[in-house]
Amino acid sequence: VLFLLDLWGQDRSVVQPVLTSKDEVEKKVSHFKNLHDVYEGLENFPGDKANEYLKRMFTIVDSWRSLFEEVCARIGQNRKYGLANLRQVRSHFPGVPAVFYTRKSLINDAVAMFRAGADGLFIKPTGQDDGDTKRLTEDFAPVLLEDLARIADPFVEGLEEHEAFYRAQCGQDVQALISRWTNFRITEKPSPSAP
Repeated sequence: VLFLLDLWGQDRSVVQPVLTSKDEVEKKVSHFKNLHDVYEGLENFPGDKANEYLKRMFTIVDSWRSLFEEVCARIGQNRKYGLANLRQVRSHFPGVPAVFYTRKSLINDAVAMFRAGADGLFIKPTGQDDGDTKRLTEDFAPVLLEDLARIADPFVEGLEEHEAFYRAQCGQDVQALISRWTNFRITEKPSPSAP
């Protein structure tokens, strides 16, 4: 009833992936704006001080975003992977919702996903280490499941109307799928922290 896609993955067109050296990264970072640049002259800035402050802070964030995308590209990790999977979903199962579940996505990725026709975007929890990430993921699972179900519900509700098409595309008994989904929605309890 729904495709859950990862966005970032290996780009097979990058035939010799390489890690960016620490020296290269340090050289690039040395040219980034820093906190001194953010606060320098801010006290006497004529105009919208809060907006200027945020613009200066964003300059730092944007520098790191660009560096992140650059090092990812060199090791062959990018959003082409997930967007190619979304194209396959749309080609073979045009009516089935497809959402992304990603940890590394940035605002540019979100724009690309929604332009490509994604039905949603969810961010994977990130902890201090693998154990913490696992715990956060388990804690987030009930909320994620409910959010995904809300996206899938309208699709399932419209299945009977498009039964012949869905049966041809997926080869499944629509009534059985609707019944299983209804049973799932009845037995699955939303998380108390779900909105």
